[in-house]
Amino acid sequence: KKKELEAIQKEIYGLEEKIKENTPKLEQAAAKVKDKRQNAVIFEDKIKELNKIKNEFGVLESELNSFLREHNKINQDIPRLNAQIELLQKEMGVGAEELAKEADIKSKAELMDKSFRNLREELEKIRQKISESRINKIRSEDVLKKIISMDKCPLCLQNVQHEHKDSIRGRESSIIAESEAVIAAYSEKEKKAKAELESVEKEMNELRKLEGKIELVKLKLRHLEEKRKDKDKLEQNKEQIKEKIEKTNIKKIGLSQQIEALKGIESDYKTAKQELDIALDEEKKIYAEKTGLEK
Repeated sequence: KKKELEAIQKEIYGLEEKIKENTPKLEQAAAKVKDKRQNAVIFEDKIKELNKIKNEFGVLESELNSFLREHNKINQDIPRLNAQIELLQKEMGVGAEELAKEADIKSKAELMDKSFRNLREELEKIRQKISESRINKIRSEDVLKKIISMDKCPLCLQNVQHEHKDSIRGRESSIIAESEAVIAAYSEKEKKAKAELESVEKEMNELRKLEGKIELVKLKLRHLEEKRKDKDKLEQNKEQIKEKIEKTNIKKIGLSQQIEALKGIESDYKTAKQELDIALDEEKKIYAEKTGLEK
């Protein structure tokens, strides 16, 4: 039993010595793991920073493409507006003379309109006078026809004297002659008034055409001003977009330099991760050995 006890004590002593040898190895392994983990964390932070920079770069790339598309569109729109402006300027030149006389034409048109109304009223009065005279003539002609064929008065049934007939015949003949003279005179006036009215109406139509032409020129002038404003706005936008493109390119260059500086970080992180895994395996192995010895 004493020999067995001595053997066990010797074995215990040997195990304790091995444990003593194992402890510094485990501490070294733990220290190495800590160091490798800290190194890996540093690379992880740099990877996050790299990804953030890449995302910013992608956003800038998208913005830049949008600015370039808008810039190209403006470059297409400006020549189109220039062509429209040039065409409107040519068309404006055609009606420039009428536009300069707009006030005179408008004033003349108002006078012509007033004259047209006056002539139409005068023509209406002339026609009314002719109509009245024709009615008087027809009435007197009817009276003559009746008095010639009348021998007795229809009311008192007495014979109608020749003197009375002659008196009525003279009166009605005078009315007929006077009516015919009025009809003739006013027919001539009607003819002149109609001619004047047609002449005034013709001139009014010409003035209306000029007024329409002036309105068209004014409309084109408004369009011309709108096109010029649109062009100025596009020119301003073009300059603003140009500045944005320049600023975006400067930012892209800065980010590209940062990405380039972190170019090998992913490879370094992979190496650091592998070294950490190796250190962890080594630590586990030494710890398992120590645990086995203690057990």
